[in-house]
Amino acid sequence: MAAPQRRTVLITGEGSHQLTAQEVGQFYRYGLKPMIFVLNNHGYLIERLLCKHGEIEYNDVASWNYQQLPAALGRENWFTARSPPAASWIKPSPMPKSVKRGPISKS
Repeated sequence: MAAPQRRTVLITGEGSHQLTAQEVGQFYRYGLKPMIFVLNNHGYLIERLLCKHGEIEYNDVASWNYQQLPAALGRENWFTARSPPAASWIKPSPMPKSVKRGPISKS
């Protein structure tokens, strides 16, 4: 580890987290106490954005109880919490009038 005395903050989507969830066990093994934020958008967002048919079922992922993952990996004493969906506490900002909408020009 580059800096084991520093605290790791991991912000990840749930699709990515499902691919690497076993690494939570490694955090404990090395005495790390990470802060992990799992942003759940119910699928592979980047794939949805890049694919011609982004809503295809392939881009969906199964729902997990992420707050129970540390205990499932033997970390009974780790604090976990689940927040309400972000849409219930984040208010969108209005788009500034100076921002042009539409396709990105190549000039």
